Amino acid sequence: MDEVDHYVARSVLPAMGIAGRPFTLRPPAEAGTRSSLRLIEPEGMPPLLLRIFDHRTQAARNAGALRHLESLDLPAPRLVFHEGWRSRITVETWVEGTRHAGIADHALARAAALSVASLLATYHRVTRDRWGRPDTLLRPKLISFAAATLRAARGMTAALRGQGWLEGAQAASIDQRLGTWRQTIADITSYSLVHNDANRHNFIVSAAGAVTPIDLHRLAYEPFPEELINALYHFCRKDAELAERFVERYFAKAGETARSTFDRTRGFFEPLNSLKKMHRRAAGSPPAGDPKMLRWRERVAALEAAT
Repeated sequence: MDEVDHYVARSVLPAMGIAGRPFTLRPPAEAGTRSSLRLIEPEGMPPLLLRIFDHRTQAARNAGALRHLESLDLPAPRLVFHEGWRSRITVETWVEGTRHAGIADHALARAAALSVASLLATYHRVTRDRWGRPDTLLRPKLISFAAATLRAARGMTAALRGQGWLEGAQAASIDQRLGTWRQTIADITSYSLVHNDANRHNFIVSAAGAVTPIDLHRLAYEPFPEELINALYHFCRKDAELAERFVERYFAKAGETARSTFDRTRGFFEPLNSLKKMHRRAAGSPPAGDPKMLRWRERVAALEAAT
């Protein structure tokens, strides 16, 4: 037995009340991007997913997110085991199905995308008046969402300028135009529960068509428009008709007040989302003519000042 096998036998199974039960441990078919994964298969029981995170804070946030979602009875894996803030490991229920990105049938993928739209709207209807992770509800925020977001944006434009993806004048212009949106963003007083990584790899589709989000350690309360914009990019960017249906499905559940918020702030969150994509991709040192970087740069450069 390797170290992980010993950990499961010594800590996980006893905590579940099944110490000594035979089990197998193997990697799942798809690897994780932010954690190392193992599938625990206790004899006579449904499988469980063990995640080994790079950092303890990630594991703690994953555990906290899953507890929060269970308290709200929202679709998500359920936390089975976490030893506390010192541990880099969590164990959760295994969600059987196929990642949306792995669905080959075009019609099934489109139908599942619309289910994702409904699911996101269900999450986003859960709101509170303070932004941040679920566990920060009782902690006073030292900085507003608008101030924190604009500060992060300035850091990204500075980094992209330093890497040659933005010229000096261009970066300064983007910072100035983003700044004109401060009051509009500050006027948002209701923050929605967001997945914060809504892409086709993070939604499992069951054989019956049910959709379940996974990789939830970035769960937070923030304005929902950027998540909707990000989801449209990942699920619908090559299908204009699907994008229209996705938006309508979303607002059929989210409501007209949400649509008004989206229309009012989309001009800020859409370029911001492209800026974030540029910043993440730049970390991998893409070639000078990288088409995605050039396309996102055009979207960021097209940012208009708030009116």
